[in-house]
Amino acid sequence: TPAPKQEPEAPAKSSWANAETLEEKYRGKVRMFLKTVELDDPESVSMAFTQAHQEARKLNIKESEMVADVTGGTKMMTIGMALASIAVGIDMMYLWARETLADGRANPKAGIELKRVNIDYFRRQTGQE
Repeated sequence: TPAPKQEPEAPAKSSWANAETLEEKYRGKVRMFLKTVELDDPESVSMAFTQAHQEARKLNIKESEMVADVTGGTKMMTIGMALASIAVGIDMMYLWARETLADGRANPKAGIELKRVNIDYFRRQTGQE
C-alpha cells in the first residue's frame, strides 16, 4: 500500500516500511519487484501481481520457483493475490505465528513457520492439475 501519513506505534510497522526494510536488506542479493496497490481493491493487487509475474518470467524464473506470500494485508488484498496466483499456477504461502499476544498480534519472540496454502482440491475440481 502507499506510504502512510504516520507510521503505527512500535513494534508495529506499515507494509510500506516492511517493504523498504526488505528491499534494503536484500539489495544486490535478489531481484525484488515492489508494487504499490490500493488497499481495498483486489483488481489493483491482481494487476500488480501479474506485472511482477511477467517481470519474473522475463528473467526466466519458473512458476515452480515463485511463491505468493498472502500473509498480512487486507482481506481484499489477499483475495486479489490469491486469485492471481491461482490463475498462473503459483503456490501460496503464509507466515503462521507460533504464539500470539493478548491483543491478537504475533509474538515476535516465539517465531513463525512458513505454511503452504493447499489448493490441490481446487485444481482437481477445475482440471488445473
